Amino acid sequence: MKAGMPPRQASRRRAVLPGVKWQACAQGDDVNADPQTAPQETQQNTQQNTQQSNIRSQAAMPAAAASCEPPFFAVSLPKLAVMSACTAGFYEVYWYYRQWKRIQERDGSHILPFWRAAFAFLFCYQCFARIRDYGNGAGLPMRWPPGVLAAGWIATTLLWRLPDPFWWASSLAVLFILPAQAQANRINAHACPGHERNARFSAWNWLVAVVGGGFTLLALIGTFAPGP
Repeated sequence: MKAGMPPRQASRRRAVLPGVKWQACAQGDDVNADPQTAPQETQQNTQQNTQQSNIRSQAAMPAAAASCEPPFFAVSLPKLAVMSACTAGFYEVYWYYRQWKRIQERDGSHILPFWRAAFAFLFCYQCFARIRDYGNGAGLPMRWPPGVLAAGWIATTLLWRLPDPFWWASSLAVLFILPAQAQANRINAHACPGHERNARFSAWNWLVAVVGGGFTLLALIGTFAPGP
């Protein structure tokens, strides 16, 4: 602005000068910008941000799934059957303990897993019922009623009191735990797809299976081998 020029004349001079861009001093906005480009750029930026968020979420999903804890103790059915047969059924007591321990950790309850496993005859139905109830809540109904599994397991386990060789039928008690574990595996796969399935035999498992299986084999030979 020239010295001595009135403000109105200065404004008119700025208005008629060609190629001059009006700028907001505080914001630096260009009045000559195309009003249609701003919404398009905003939409493109939004789509790019959404795609980047989806990529980050998909990349984080496997890690989150692998780190989550399954609702119940996980073990494959073949491993459960083999370990039960090689330990004369003692692995079943361990199975109850691990299930109750997992329930305690998951629910934050004050139950005593050791004693519930030690007195499995009194608490086996509640264990099976917990698996059934959790499955019903997840839309995975249990195929076998807990009452049938509990009664079958108790009755079959008590067959050890029979004389030779009929007491060997007590080793079939694991057949009433397998349906409950199958349901627990379905729940675990649904709630935590990346969890450890516990299907492999560890060094400790192999040691117990070999030593316990050897004693079981000797007991079978001693029971069914003809006498001298």
